[in-house]
Amino acid sequence: MRRAKKLFLISLTVLFVLQSGISAPALALDYITSAAPVTITNDVFTMTIPADVPYPTNIESLILAYCNWVQEASGLSFFPPGTAYENIIMRITNDGGAYAYGGAFGINVANMDYLLDAAGAEFAYLHELTHVLQFRLINIDCPPFTEAFAILNSAKAAKAQGLVYLYWHLMSFNYAYVDPSTEEAIISSDFETFYRTNEDGWDDYLYGFRFGVYLETVYGADIFTTIIQNHAAAFGTRALTRNEFVDFLLTQTNVDVFINFAEWYWQNKDLFEMKPEPPRFYP
Repeated sequence: MRRAKKLFLISLTVLFVLQSGISAPALALDYITSAAPVTITNDVFTMTIPADVPYPTNIESLILAYCNWVQEASGLSFFPPGTAYENIIMRITNDGGAYAYGGAFGINVANMDYLLDAAGAEFAYLHELTHVLQFRLINIDCPPFTEAFAILNSAKAAKAQGLVYLYWHLMSFNYAYVDPSTEEAIISSDFETFYRTNEDGWDDYLYGFRFGVYLETVYGADIFTTIIQNHAAAFGTRALTRNEFVDFLLTQTNVDVFINFAEWYWQNKDLFEMKPEPPRFYP
């Protein structure tokens, strides 16, 4: 599916971070290796760990913490009032690949994402769990909005938890580089058309993120949550076309929001330049 293909791109970065040995501030973790599949079930999620996968002995409490972090950062709930959603399902692939995505059902992660002492794993879980929050309230097909919300909500959660390196990675590294000619073509020509029609997955992340920072700067840090809640109040989980959602976004911001963004961007482009790397922490 197109969505899975896009999220594969972000997961490649997760793999790179893990292989680099980068860790966020965290307590040392004790690991065991599953001799057979292990199922964990509680009031929030259900997870099955495949056989022959190393995982932290306190993985349940870690995942519950991640769930709390993204809810607190967004003000949204995995179990919205008036809905009948069941536990988050965590599906696992055990092929050694880098592949992650999220939807209303829950998230799909790779076995590498159990190495939860790494910033890359926190990156994966916070991002995909934020997708769950959104899709349990509104069913939209607008990747630039969806990916920006996942990135920025993950960054809020990281900042709130003192995960300095992960916050830097999200806000000042992973999405910093853009090709100058593509940047000019996308932002200065007709950004609204891009937002309504783009099919190139990685650009959804790069430019959705930039537009998202603009929205939070101009309309407030809670603008994504406000848009999602207002959309849910107006349409519930009824699927809308991408154009219908963008039309709604205009009612929540400004009819000239895309033009205004392009003007703002060139005056504030330095916000998105790569910043110095902070100290790395190892458990």
